[in-house]
Amino acid sequence: MKYFALLAIFLCVEVTAHQWTPTYPEFRLSYIGGIHTTDMKLYNTREDVDYYQIQVFDGYFNPIKFAINGGQSDVINVSFRKTKVVSVYVPSSESSRVVYVCSRSMILKEEETASLLSSRICSKVK
Repeated sequence: MKYFALLAIFLCVEVTAHQWTPTYPEFRLSYIGGIHTTDMKLYNTREDVDYYQIQVFDGYFNPIKFAINGGQSDVINVSFRKTKVVSVYVPSSESSRVVYVCSRSMILKEEETASLLSSRICSKVK
């Protein structure tokens, strides 16, 4: 009975996430010496979220230092039903350790009707 109630709740609740592509990105040498880069595309399908945090991890989900285009921050603003291309830069010495490039939706605390669900989508590097 308990499982039936949980199933009914999940069927009645709308769940959305953003899109993070390509699924298997490849890092290439950047025009900047000692840097590798890849381009990722984020499409926002969530009306309640405008900000996404970019993350780079090794195979054990330990963070790896990186930078993104235009950025002094690892957070980007993508409006509802809009797409943004994000260039991710890592030091060449760390590029062989990179396994996952992820994006995580950021829920604003001020929102009265804020979603309780933050989504993280990771692409696995080839």
